Amino acid sequence: MAVALAQGAIGSSPDSAEVSQAALVSTVEARVASDLRSVSLAVEVAWTSTAPEIPVALGADRFRAPPASLPPADEPLMYRWGFEGGGFSDVRVELDGEPVSFRRERLEDGSSLLWVRSPGRPCAIAVRARLDVPRRYGPFGVIGRQLTLGGRWYPQVGAAKGRSPPRGRVDLKVQLPAGASAVVASTWVPWLPGSGPRWVHVQTVGGIPPLLVLPPESAALPVRRGAFISPRGRSSDPAELRRRRAVLKTIASVELEGPLLIVEAPLRRELARGLGAGVVLVSDHAFRGWPLEDLDRFERQALLRALFFASGLRRSAPLIADFVAAARVDRWLEAQAGSPEASELLGPFSFVPAVDSLLYAPQIPFREAYFRVLQEEDPLRASLTRFPSGWPRGKILYEKLVDRVGTARAFEVAEELRAGAPLAPTLAASLRGSPGPGASAFLRTWLGPYPEVAYRLGTWGSENMGVHHRARVEIERRGAEVAEPVMVRLEDAEGRKRVVRAPATSSALRVITATLSAPLSSVTLDPDGRLVQTPALGSPNPRLDDRSHPGWRVLLNSFNILVGATGGTLDTGLSLSFARQFDPTWAFGLAGNFAPDAFAVTGQVRRAFGRPVTPNRRSSSLAWVLTGERLREGFVEGATGAWAARTSLRFGYDDRVTSFAPEAGTGLRARLTYARILARDGRGRSVDTDDALAIRGAVLRSVRVGHAHTFSVRARVDAWVLGRPRPQLAFDVGGRFGLRGYRVGEEQGRLRTLLAGEWVHPLLRDAEVDGLRLVWADRVDGALFAEGGLIADELEGLGGGFRATVGYGFRAYLDYLGLRPGVLAIDVAFPLVSVESQRFELGAPEVWLAFSQSFLSF
Repeated sequence: MAVALAQGAIGSSPDSAEVSQAALVSTVEARVASDLRSVSLAVEVAWTSTAPEIPVALGADRFRAPPASLPPADEPLMYRWGFEGGGFSDVRVELDGEPVSFRRERLEDGSSLLWVRSPGRPCAIAVRARLDVPRRYGPFGVIGRQLTLGGRWYPQVGAAKGRSPPRGRVDLKVQLPAGASAVVASTWVPWLPGSGPRWVHVQTVGGIPPLLVLPPESAALPVRRGAFISPRGRSSDPAELRRRRAVLKTIASVELEGPLLIVEAPLRRELARGLGAGVVLVSDHAFRGWPLEDLDRFERQALLRALFFASGLRRSAPLIADFVAAARVDRWLEAQAGSPEASELLGPFSFVPAVDSLLYAPQIPFREAYFRVLQEEDPLRASLTRFPSGWPRGKILYEKLVDRVGTARAFEVAEELRAGAPLAPTLAASLRGSPGPGASAFLRTWLGPYPEVAYRLGTWGSENMGVHHRARVEIERRGAEVAEPVMVRLEDAEGRKRVVRAPATSSALRVITATLSAPLSSVTLDPDGRLVQTPALGSPNPRLDDRSHPGWRVLLNSFNILVGATGGTLDTGLSLSFARQFDPTWAFGLAGNFAPDAFAVTGQVRRAFGRPVTPNRRSSSLAWVLTGERLREGFVEGATGAWAARTSLRFGYDDRVTSFAPEAGTGLRARLTYARILARDGRGRSVDTDDALAIRGAVLRSVRVGHAHTFSVRARVDAWVLGRPRPQLAFDVGGRFGLRGYRVGEEQGRLRTLLAGEWVHPLLRDAEVDGLRLVWADRVDGALFAEGGLIADELEGLGGGFRATVGYGFRAYLDYLGLRPGVLAIDVAFPLVSVESQRFELGAPEVWLAFSQSFLSF
């Protein structure tokens, strides 16, 4: 069974008597519309099989619906203008020139499979359709004047569920629109001045030839046995040229099978993608940062893997090509750094918030370039070179083989496969004699859906045996019966470390023993992160219980600058958090803040609970906060300085995934605060008291409409219920988190209520604004808002303290070096009620500049 499965995965089905894929010759005629949004297709095949039905795969139908779980922060990386569907329409089938009916089957990945009744004799089958192409980033879509069809873009006759696409000859005829250059299969077609629509005719063997239509200014730079093609023409930016030259030098240093075309494309989720016919897509954002050695190293790994994959597709099936590509990248790393293991880009100190959550809830592009990710089953990934998309990538087989037999033997297997050796017998020979199940069980486990499994550290300890210590460690497995080795790092009391392998077995409990020179002090399962563990099986994170003593991470949560441009106020703060790695339950925070009213230092202890929003964040939290501050003299007229302390108990609930994009969800806040004046400054009578007690509550509800618009309503109530606080501690009517039409310090009170509504909508969905090559603004939203509130010192005075604001803002979504998302917000707000006269009148606007969403921090 496993051998048959492996054969099917590499394209030689055991049922090849029914469909002789290698014998198929497809004639594909494609007419690209002038706006690039559709392609008229006619596919003809001479069918010789006697099977009762003829399968026709419509792979691009998977783009008719968005992925089932598409986080708001990820959506702009695919659909910058909101979701647009694409796929085949007006599908017609003919047998020997006569129209026939068919039945349609919808597959798990959203693609379609047509079944046409066969006449039981050789016949000519023709499929005619129109391919609708959405505005979509990635290897399938159209962005501006660039059409990218990386694979599965025409009906594939003979491709059925459980089989690879036909690997016969493809006779491809493409009509290009006027004023376009193109890559058709492995042929570069430059623009010809003055030319109208023109036909390009190429022939290719095996796989699915890509079709890329590019702007006329596209330029090709020669590289070893190929070309680098940029739709932007020849760049004059020195930093970009340096990075590009370094990459081209790397390409020239490796052995490739045949010429390759490397094309810049609008990829956002992945840095590079290998396609059929020797074509590689590389993201047009890959060269836009400063040349940093760490970034370059990781990006070259991703590019080389895509190059090796596309190169291997010329004579191997996708599974084998990816297996070999992963091995060749490791060999390149070994030659460069002396080890095939590449450490992750992010270490114990990081400016990426919640770095551990990137493993399960990524919010950055090119995630797989910066992390050694084994299970590359991202829901945003569209399978373009294999069918159906549920099959694993060859990298998984390679990595699991490395775990069993080591890198040296895995390299040998890759070279044998590269030379044409069959997969199953080659793996069987390599696994012979190694502890664990044989090739059949190995293939049965890793050629299907990735098994759901989680490990945890059981009891551990050591026993003094006189001249040495005997360590004993238990490893517990939950979930599927997976037989894979587990590496265990042991550290003794004298700091010496030893790595022990727990052999591959499907037992739910494994015990390892080892001899140490001192007592065992700590244990870590899977120290190199080579095991994929299912979040649902671990609580709160499946990797938290892999360590006897989880390490700590220091994270820069935020560095905020809030500027009241018209009022001349500055509010800036730095926030750090300290948390155990992989532990979303407990966190400790330290923050410093400079504001118009005070200088403050804050510490907090937070305990998260409730349902998981992501594997690294719970929906609810309870925090104890302690703040020491210097109240600034002259904040408002008559305000004297003082030293003060506050302590708060805070509850929060938030079911939104990210704060870097507007999304639907609900948030709640409640806080109880006690404040005390420690030392007073100034002379004269003071009406404030040393002690005061406040309660605060807020609720937020956001709703998304049409994938591109978000409507939010926020309400809050604040009250000092005991004591009379100083003006610096009183609630302010103005400010960006109050009513934005009023300045900070313009009016304070002991009681405040606020109600606000905001509509966030797209403005510039494809911006490319460069900030010193360190920060880019990739899109801009608009925000129309209206706010109202009441403020007073006493409850009976609330009726006369009504204030209101209307305004408009801009949200520029930032990308810091491709590693951290952010938001630059600019708000212009007009007060509608005068503080002096308390009458309705339009006042002068207030302008606010901040690095946060106004309604996502409340």
